[in-house]
Amino acid sequence: MRGTADAAIDSDADLGGEADAALRVGLRAAPRPSQADLDAALPIAARARATFEAGDLAGALADLQRAYRLSADASLLGMLGLSLKASGSMQAAWIALHRFQHEASAEARAALDARVGAALGELQGQLGAVRVRADVPRGQVFVDGELAAALPLDAPLYLRPGRVRLEIRGEGRLSREVEAQVRMDAETELDVDLPEASAELRG
Repeated sequence: MRGTADAAIDSDADLGGEADAALRVGLRAAPRPSQADLDAALPIAARARATFEAGDLAGALADLQRAYRLSADASLLGMLGLSLKASGSMQAAWIALHRFQHEASAEARAALDARVGAALGELQGQLGAVRVRADVPRGQVFVDGELAAALPLDAPLYLRPGRVRLEIRGEGRLSREVEAQVRMDAETELDVDLPEASAELRG
């Protein structure tokens, strides 16, 4: 099943003015966590790791989520994704594990590589494939407001079946929201074009 930009919702279509439109311009890189946040994340991450390694994946979930929010440490995404899967959050689990494979260091990936690969295979059998194409610089795909992947994508995203809304962002471009019907029996393809933002909005 194929969709195009014609099926998308322009990010600036229903905005009340330039102030609102500026909020929809493709976001720059998020600021680095503060040292205070990084320090606060350390004991939480250590506690989460101990719980995870003891086999209580669901019990580690809350600490992993909190530690990741504080630190944005990609090495936590593997444990987080496996814990989300154990808790039944299949789409969020796939996204976390996919990002772990693409963002974590080789050293971090090595420790969980086999488990992450097996989990992704299982999850992909329970989710629907969505292939996003967008020729934009430093592009990102957000699902339910959460970063799901960087563009370009060399493989589909796997999302829960049903109607989903994705937001595509690119540096210096207006973002665009796209609705797609995700099915387990067919790959959904989305071709998205992001118009360039005006100089006023970029500033």
